[in-house]
Amino acid sequence: MSEVAITLVILAGALLLFVTELVPLGITPLIVLSSLAVSGVLPVKDVLTGFSNDTTIMVLFMFPVGEALFQTGVCDFIGRKVIKMAGKSEVRLVGLIMLAAAALSAFTSNTGITIVMAPLVVSVAREAGVSAGALLLPLAFGASFGGMLTLVGTPPNAIVQGALRQATGQSFGFFDFGKVSLPFVALAVLYMMFIGRKQVPQRLPAEAPSAEKHEFRSNKMGVSLLVLALVVVGMLFESRLSSFGLSLPIVAMIGAVLTVITGCITMPEFTGSIEWSAVLLMGGMQPLGLAMQKTGAADMLAGFLTRVIDSPTPYLMTGIVVLSAGLLGQFMSHTAATSVLAPVCIAIARQLGVSPAPLLMGLCQATSIAVATPIGTPPNVIVYHRGGYKFTDFVKTGLPLFILGALMLSALIPRMFPY
Repeated sequence: MSEVAITLVILAGALLLFVTELVPLGITPLIVLSSLAVSGVLPVKDVLTGFSNDTTIMVLFMFPVGEALFQTGVCDFIGRKVIKMAGKSEVRLVGLIMLAAAALSAFTSNTGITIVMAPLVVSVAREAGVSAGALLLPLAFGASFGGMLTLVGTPPNAIVQGALRQATGQSFGFFDFGKVSLPFVALAVLYMMFIGRKQVPQRLPAEAPSAEKHEFRSNKMGVSLLVLALVVVGMLFESRLSSFGLSLPIVAMIGAVLTVITGCITMPEFTGSIEWSAVLLMGGMQPLGLAMQKTGAADMLAGFLTRVIDSPTPYLMTGIVVLSAGLLGQFMSHTAATSVLAPVCIAIARQLGVSPAPLLMGLCQATSIAVATPIGTPPNVIVYHRGGYKFTDFVKTGLPLFILGALMLSALIPRMFPY
């Protein structure tokens, strides 16, 4: 069997495991790495490169920075203030909850934000006489869409950053992602306030989460915000600071160190904040992308796509990438979907003779709008049982948003990121 065939078989096996979850999510990348090594498709030194990749390291150290915002009470404070502003109006509650979740998720884990805000949302729903199910789904959507806004908002953004840098030496800016996603986030909030909320089932949660009392280090709130600000500024001016040895992963690492030595979080909280499944997915799936490039599998898939389309214009290909990535992301980890499709996007751009930036931007943004299933994004998973939802509830509410997002991204990305 040729190396191309072996690579495609490994890819197909990985997709099957991701969709069926026959093994835990974080184990599939390790199976992929073992297969690449044993089959000889990649030498051992290349099989392990994903764990020393700048992108993987940066994401790993951003988890403690986000944890500091939680442990010092920043997330709780913002959540309570915003929810208090909404009063008992369901329309205002939906809008403000989504905006708060989106703003916080742009700089920290959308999973953590959903976990922190869910008990608050349920309590407010009771006081306002509103079904908790009517508010938890907007919370999940807001958290998912907020990750689209910045480089560190969600792992797929960091993955395409690394892929673009490796392919062209260029990089996306820290807020470049928001150029195309911010209009969609604003429209999604309005949609959920006036249309989508009517499609959310008005059922009480099957089991309301308990709002357990958590002792926050409130005296460190300012410190954790300062650490976050320093990290963001460092990433914004990375090109100017590179002469001092400061790169994206180093800036993130310094920020993570500061959260501990300033007392924002403890060392157990530092290690416990890291979502190892995400780290394993990023580090473990990137070598598969490398194998697809080295063996020519990515070029073969890209060639197939460009041949079956009569006029493979960059605009059309952007739409196809957005649709394909969004559909794949409905049934498997958005991190894995991005890692698998990134080399294909680069190969397509190479064959069309255009910049891969628009295709990669479409790829990462599309996986974040995959909210039409309860397993599409981590926030969806969190609220699935808490809100007493059914699978079809996500389809009815999330599918229109996915279609709307796919159309907006396909139209905006080629304008904001010329080929």
